[in-house]
Amino acid sequence: MDDSVVGVWVGAFLVLLGYWTIKWFDKKGWSFPYRDALLITLSVAMIGFMYLGKLSYHSEVVGFIFYLDPFLFSVIVGAVIFILSSHFYQWMKKKNGGHAHFPFEKVFVPVVALFLASAYFYYFPICQHAAESLYPF
Repeated sequence: MDDSVVGVWVGAFLVLLGYWTIKWFDKKGWSFPYRDALLITLSVAMIGFMYLGKLSYHSEVVGFIFYLDPFLFSVIVGAVIFILSSHFYQWMKKKNGGHAHFPFEKVFVPVVALFLASAYFYYFPICQHAAESLYPF
């Protein structure tokens, strides 16, 4: 399995952790300016701890534009896809009179979007050396 496929799901999970932290702050009544943006940013920034342990950072050209680690790029892509698909679900729900079209649509929309991104990265890898970062043997 390519690291970029795993990175998509890691990015989505980190955004989800940030969302859960926001809900926990709401429950405790803790509020301050730019709280939500700060908590989401901090949760996605936790990917840096992966580079302290098993992963080694190696920059490569990604998409002829970016020069960064393919795993980090896929984490960012996964985080953005999760946020955008959640906003897309809210838009669809608003257009449907405040109701979901079918049960578990709130879960289905982000999971399908992440699955499609994973399939894309699986069949069209970001770079050829991405799979060697965790498994150098």
